[in-house]
Amino acid sequence: MPSQPFPIIPGYRFLQTIARSPKSEVHVALSVELGHNVAVKVLRTGPLSSLEAGEEARFERERELLMRIKHPAIVDVYDWGHGEDFRYIVTEYFPGGSLELRIRNLMTAKDSVDIFLQIAAALQALHAANLCHRDLKPANVMMRPDGRIVLIDFGLAKHLGTSHTSAGEVRGSPYYISPEQAEGADVDQRSDIYSLGIMCYEMLTGQRPFKGPSVIAIIQSHRNDPIPVLPAPLSRFQRLIDGMLAKDPNERFPTVASAVAELARLKV
Repeated sequence: MPSQPFPIIPGYRFLQTIARSPKSEVHVALSVELGHNVAVKVLRTGPLSSLEAGEEARFERERELLMRIKHPAIVDVYDWGHGEDFRYIVTEYFPGGSLELRIRNLMTAKDSVDIFLQIAAALQALHAANLCHRDLKPANVMMRPDGRIVLIDFGLAKHLGTSHTSAGEVRGSPYYISPEQAEGADVDQRSDIYSLGIMCYEMLTGQRPFKGPSVIAIIQSHRNDPIPVLPAPLSRFQRLIDGMLAKDPNERFPTVASAVAELARLKV
């Protein structure tokens, strides 16, 4: 897809593009009103866009969900609107990057526990609002300069007890998707708990627990492969990992609070 020029939105001076797909892009811009840089997520809606049915509705729903939830670890929305051939959401910008970069640089068990507890607190706020994130992964956990985390990208979030995907439709990130979500089944907060378990394992070890040469192979690994055994120095976390990565959601920790309670029992 040819690169499109920056959208024209009064009050914003666009500086650079930090992410782009055939459907959307994210730019860094200076907000004249706020006096600092912000992130501008843009959904192209013109005749040359490759939007699928429901994409505009999902974009609007993301904004509505974020406007409902105020929590230090959930991204703030500053502005939103639309132009002739695009919609946009303006949010906080995080120049420090994401948890994905932090994991690549390897993390101590202490740092992993700290980040785990912060993500858990954000998820508890989300679940208390009767919402499920459905796309929890390190790239969607941004880092503030002081080490605090912020959840972003609520494009797949849904109200618990409702369905925003067609039967059998699979959405989410292959390395972090729960077995039931990979099957296109309806999901609840236990799917987020599974994704948190994948991230916890990855923070502790620097490796993803389930891999494969293709998306299908990765999904099959989630469904069929046993939960990996942690290295001996990390064995104290095995019960926590097992409780979050159970294949059957009925055998998983039922709430994020129960996973946090297990971690507290470890006294780490």
